Amino acid sequence: MSREIKYFPIHGHEGYYVDVKGNVYSRWVNKGLHGLVLENNYKKLKPKVNANSGHHSISLGRKHQKLIHRLAYEAIIGPIPEGLVVRHLNDIPSDNRIENLALGTQSDNMLDCVRNGHHGSGTKITFKDCEKIWKLKETLSWKAIAEIYGACPSTIRKHANKYKEIRRNKLELYKSNRKAN
Repeated sequence: MSREIKYFPIHGHEGYYVDVKGNVYSRWVNKGLHGLVLENNYKKLKPKVNANSGHHSISLGRKHQKLIHRLAYEAIIGPIPEGLVVRHLNDIPSDNRIENLALGTQSDNMLDCVRNGHHGSGTKITFKDCEKIWKLKETLSWKAIAEIYGACPSTIRKHANKYKEIRRNKLELYKSNRKAN
């Protein structure tokens, strides 16, 4: 049984649409010398993923990079009042399904993080901890390691990767100094 997709127009961006799953579509087709033309078929666009936050964004035209969760909310539910943010109820920034989005204050958003266990506790990760983390990573997931240290997985991963980068740079510096002597 195939389900027909309902497309909601993105306000202020002709030819662009979003569905209830948070997918973005374009009806624009490049016809070479004739330029861009609107057609009746909808092409699903591939989102850009923010490496730090995990949020998905999309380029609408040449200059308009927009966060998909905000586009979906505005197109399907309505305008976002000033001072409010669109929250991901499950704290998964790539989950742009309309049932996972809600308006709230930034404070509400942070409380969601705490409630869902995605907010760091202010735990300090030392250089020595990072060495241990890489050893633990051989057998454990980032989530399991984060539970050991009382921090969120993204914090553990970020610190561990920074440690790895520093170690690599030190090794390269050591090798270049040995060659110079």
